[in-house]
Amino acid sequence: MDCPFCEKAKIKVRHKPSVISTKRTVTATMGSRYTYHQSKEVYEVLEDCPNCGKTKEEIKKRLIEGKPMDREAVLKRMREMGLDPAKIRL
Repeated sequence: MDCPFCEKAKIKVRHKPSVISTKRTVTATMGSRYTYHQSKEVYEVLEDCPNCGKTKEEIKKRLIEGKPMDREAVLKRMREMGLDPAKIRL
C-alpha cells in the first residue's frame, strides 16, 4: 500500500476489514431475536515509510482518521450538491 503522507513509497500493512456478526437470542415469551454487531476495521502497519520517515504509529493514526479534505474540495462538493456555501459555516 502507498504511504498516506508522501504517496510515493510502498509500505507493508496488514488490513483486517470490518465484519458484521449475528447473535440469536431465544426467550420463552419473546421468541427468537437477532442482534447484529459490526467490528471495527484494523490496520497493522508492519514497517516505517522509507521515503518520508514517518513511524508506524503515525501511519496507523492517519489510516484510522483518514486524510483531511481541503477547503476548496469541500466547497466544490457543496456546489455540486446544489448547496450555497455562503449560507453555511464550515
